Amino acid sequence: MARHSLFSRKTKSAIIIVNLCIVLGAVLLQFQYQFYEQKKQFNFTVNNVIRKDISDKFSTTKGILTSLVSYYQASHDRSPSSFANFSGDLLKNYPFLTAIGFARLVSHDERVNFEESMRDYGLYDFTIKRFEPESESFVREEDQSRYAPIVRIEPSSYRLSMYYGYDLLNSPYFRDGVLEAIESSNIVTVYNFFKAVDLQTYYLLKATYAGITVPATREERLEKVNGLYIVNIDLKTLLLPIKEQFTVGSIIVDEEQRLVGDRQIEPGKKHLTQLEYLQPVDEVKKVYLQVRRPIYFHDFDLFMPGVVLASVIVLQVLVVLLWRKDLLVRRELNYQAKHDDLTGLPNRMFLRDKLKDLLDQFEVHGIGDESIAIVFIDLDHFKEVNDSYGHQFGDEVLLEVSRRFQETLRKTDTICRLGGDEFIVLLNTVGDSKVIITTIERIRECIAEPVVIESRKVYLSASFGVATFPEGGVTAGDLLKNADAAMYKAKKDGRNRYCFYSKEMTERAIERLTLESKLRQAIEDDVFKVYFQPQLEGRTNAIIGLEALVRWFDGDTFVSPEKFIPLAEDTGLIVQLDLLIMEKAIRQLGLWHKAGLMPGTLSLNLSTRQLQHPEFISHLEETLVKYDCRPEWIELEITEGHIMSDPEAAIVFLRRLAEQGIRLAVDDFGTGYSSLSYLKKLPINRLKIDRSFVRDLPDNEDDVTITTTIIALATSLNLEVIAEGVETEEQRQLLVELGCPHLQGFLYSPARPAEEIEEFLRVNPFLSDLRN
Repeated sequence: MARHSLFSRKTKSAIIIVNLCIVLGAVLLQFQYQFYEQKKQFNFTVNNVIRKDISDKFSTTKGILTSLVSYYQASHDRSPSSFANFSGDLLKNYPFLTAIGFARLVSHDERVNFEESMRDYGLYDFTIKRFEPESESFVREEDQSRYAPIVRIEPSSYRLSMYYGYDLLNSPYFRDGVLEAIESSNIVTVYNFFKAVDLQTYYLLKATYAGITVPATREERLEKVNGLYIVNIDLKTLLLPIKEQFTVGSIIVDEEQRLVGDRQIEPGKKHLTQLEYLQPVDEVKKVYLQVRRPIYFHDFDLFMPGVVLASVIVLQVLVVLLWRKDLLVRRELNYQAKHDDLTGLPNRMFLRDKLKDLLDQFEVHGIGDESIAIVFIDLDHFKEVNDSYGHQFGDEVLLEVSRRFQETLRKTDTICRLGGDEFIVLLNTVGDSKVIITTIERIRECIAEPVVIESRKVYLSASFGVATFPEGGVTAGDLLKNADAAMYKAKKDGRNRYCFYSKEMTERAIERLTLESKLRQAIEDDVFKVYFQPQLEGRTNAIIGLEALVRWFDGDTFVSPEKFIPLAEDTGLIVQLDLLIMEKAIRQLGLWHKAGLMPGTLSLNLSTRQLQHPEFISHLEETLVKYDCRPEWIELEITEGHIMSDPEAAIVFLRRLAEQGIRLAVDDFGTGYSSLSYLKKLPINRLKIDRSFVRDLPDNEDDVTITTTIIALATSLNLEVIAEGVETEEQRQLLVELGCPHLQGFLYSPARPAEEIEEFLRVNPFLSDLRN
């Protein structure tokens, strides 16, 4: 429809010029206010960046120190080469660490023999010594009851060799920190301990004790302490990445405001506006970071005559109102041309324009990892609705169906009505057929709900045809045509189904649909079996528990859990499947206990869907009562990824389980991205090291480091730890040495049916019989 504009081109140009003048005036008037707001935001941003970066680095250093102590206490290899290898990797990965050392605790009676042994060891001039501040040199330590001389330093350089034998325990700079570290078993920080050392170096201390566990009392810790680990942090290196985040000209100063950074900003050089920031840095108590950032706004006149400005604003308002009326008319006409009159959904014209834009983008940038798909939807037998109840009633049904489509689809998807009972869904972020199938299943579910209008209930279904770019067409017309053809194929095959224009995708969709149908029938027929895999104590090979695992045999064919478990989770069938397996496993546990057998803790896997199920906990309680099982006999495992999908809700749900006395474990730990702030809030009892970290032990150094860190983390949080996927004797020995007491895997036994586990429990609860 043609229509003349209310304004000529010259008039619109004049309006634009006036508008620019008003905007310029507003910017000038708001300049000072914006500057102060920007300065406040700048200070806030700098403050948070500094605090988070410093805090993260200190937390990392403390984690490294904890891992070092755990490694020392768990490892039998304490040679200088072992210490050098372990420490060298850490120093290479963390440049802000300048040195890692170890001080051995020695009594006065041991002093002479200890000094001779260290000389024989290769430190030819070794003696226990102290620092003399006046001469800034080291002298022989006077007789004391106990000493803590440094005997290991990495990197072992000439500059650091003077500190071999330095007595930390009786140093006026170190003594308080050493005693605090020994008595509390915590990590202690020592600042600027004497003049010969750079003032920007910090020392973190942590004591080690005889045995694997830390003594419970202060007296025991003083008696059993055998040394201290020391980690040096270089403040300049630590702060360098922070400084580089800001504009050149940032400087670092100490508490006396003396420059220790790159350069100071030229005095007397003034800018119209300048942001300044000076703030103490957390953890580093005697260092400040100053940032100056010039902002280049030049000489604005902030005092425009008020009367002239007010007159221009009034004129602008009048012009804009007239222009806006013209714009609204144009928008309304454009909207009507591209939207359906009945439902308000986009129509065929809108769809063609959007498809053309997307296809043009693909032509310029390439397809990449994601493409687009057209889903053609046609309501089955909708003519019967119009014939039975009239077209007005049919229009009400179409409005309800349109509303459901909009609520069901993603925000990135587009739903259009072509006319009658035909709709098109444009999916513009499709990675594979799974996204398309999932979307169609959601649409089918929303259509399947009965439509109730004026006390009349109507049941609907739909047929779907799918065409993807480029397999199903490279132009908008081809995609629409082929999706329409696929939809008619679906109708011809029996309606209430979907069909892909691509033969290969249709075959995959049919395979998934067939497996889903079999899965539903298998749950209804209760054909699933529970197998149990033993969990053992690594040193004694005694069984401490069993993990219940689901097995599905479709006739004589074994269906892998890796194939049907993801499908069960996608379709929601996992809820019924979990409840079915849980009841079978708990019933078997009750029978074993009645028979006088002690299988230990029964571990059951818990899915994300169960976290959202309001009746799961009550159903679990009823099942335990039904089969005379105690809550403390049960351990529920939930994966790290499932917890972090909604950590706050998971914390509430798991705490309710823990209050019932049920044990909780985090499965596949280390494969997700859990936050320690959430991990310490969870009421868990055990961490389960994922098999991916165990598979390449002991040959893969990265896996050894990760496993050691997980064990140290569990120890620091007072959590039990178990490793799954143990298949070799070498893996078992290493895990036990690292401090992982509980193991599970094919080295001991695969998952077995209940009768085989029961036979083993009756004969002997040790590994030898289970392997046979």
